[in-house]
Amino acid sequence: GSLDEGGGCRKLGMSQRTALMSKLALTAKLQLPAHTLRATAAAVPDLASDSITSLQQAGSTEHLSRCLLLKGMFDRLSDEASAPSFYADLETEVRAECAAASTGRVLHVAADRWSNGFIYVKFEQLRDCVSAVARLDGRFFAKQRIRAEHIREADYDRKWPKAKAADATAALL
Repeated sequence: GSLDEGGGCRKLGMSQRTALMSKLALTAKLQLPAHTLRATAAAVPDLASDSITSLQQAGSTEHLSRCLLLKGMFDRLSDEASAPSFYADLETEVRAECAAASTGRVLHVAADRWSNGFIYVKFEQLRDCVSAVARLDGRFFAKQRIRAEHIREADYDRKWPKAKAADATAALL
């Protein structure tokens, strides 16, 4: 007989395939690419959390962090960007959207006024940042496709020293 006999096979959807491949890779102790982790986080949040834990134990998460950079969020030369409350309003909106995308706690949000659309976000937990990157990367905001990517926490804290204070405050709560 053939493997296909007996009706034991079933088709897997994209999220099921992603979850299966992630689980197999972790079982074999293979390093998963960041895009696979993002897809897994979007499809199966519990498995993504397990994947992150396994990768941390294996020491292979150097490309992941609790910090996120959103690119293409605004045009600093636009008329809207010159409004007094533009950046504060944008940071508030991004904080709410990131919290909804990850269901996690956002510690710090900052718009880089001298960039062309960069907003930096720091989460309390790594899994929340992974989930937010998966859900926000490629979405549209103000008619622009945004890019979401992890950045090193040391680089984030160097650029935004107040973010370290947010970390200390969160630790007390």
